[in-house]
Amino acid sequence: MAKDKDTEPTAPPKSIDFAPARAVVQDGGVITPQSLPNDLTDRQARVMSVLPDAAAASGVAPELLVGMWGRESEFSTHTTMTSPTGVKGDFQVSRVAVVETLAKNGDEIAEQLDAQGLKKQADKIEKIHDKAKDMDGPEIRSYARDNGKLIDSLRAEAPEAATYTAAYYSKDIAQKLDVDPAEPDSFSIVYAGYNIGPGNAQKLQDGKAASGWEVDANKGIAGNKSADKQISSYEKAIEKKLEDPTGQKMLSIIEDVQEQACRPGKSAAATYAPEGELRANIPELRTAFSIATLGDHQHNDTTMDQQLRPSPAAPLTPGA
Repeated sequence: MAKDKDTEPTAPPKSIDFAPARAVVQDGGVITPQSLPNDLTDRQARVMSVLPDAAAASGVAPELLVGMWGRESEFSTHTTMTSPTGVKGDFQVSRVAVVETLAKNGDEIAEQLDAQGLKKQADKIEKIHDKAKDMDGPEIRSYARDNGKLIDSLRAEAPEAATYTAAYYSKDIAQKLDVDPAEPDSFSIVYAGYNIGPGNAQKLQDGKAASGWEVDANKGIAGNKSADKQISSYEKAIEKKLEDPTGQKMLSIIEDVQEQACRPGKSAAATYAPEGELRANIPELRTAFSIATLGDHQHNDTTMDQQLRPSPAAPLTPGA
């Protein structure tokens, strides 16, 4: 959730409630609805319609993406979708990080979104990629500052593009830190790099506590006094969101889709199937997620498991 001081708006930050978005009761191992929705929201469904593909294409574990998504925007249920530091959207990526990621990976991301029928998003990403691919750091910051409306139309208004950007940004961070983003042991350090920058994450790898404005802006997760405690904080943040009932349901959908598409005998980094094989359309995701029939609180684990099991994946149909 770190902002870039040169590019983010200077308006007073809006107040955001980072408390859990939903509450449930555990009764004999069965999750019963209290304030859970009966279905995916439109925005959640749009993220989930591409998240498995984004994970597959980038080599980032979908569990890491789900955990970061939950931490950054409460699974796209924040009332403002804007953090106190000014970053926006489902994955709370700064404008500079968007441009850096698309400068390096935009052609690949655009191709995948275009293949999924999201041509408007693909065209915008291709435009940024073509402009920024040969830029250095200061030029990228200047471009991000001068093209805020275009960038925000992707990070804040296009959940599919935001999901791909977050996945590839995480991949780039992992490469800088020489870790495998498909391995759970790397989740905490990758998320640290995502939240407070790769430079600070490198400090944590070297056993030095991170510091600076990025840490000050993210005290809730980064504001510990030692490297070990900071790394542990990022690990706990991911684990907490994966244990969240909404996070569990998102993972259940992903696991079922992976079961259909993943190729056996591959290493962890190659576990996820190529782009295109993991597509799932929004109506199927809604069916998989729905807990409306749990209202009588009488269903057992087997019934709930059947509810969460989606039908075979179909081509993506929503517009950009």
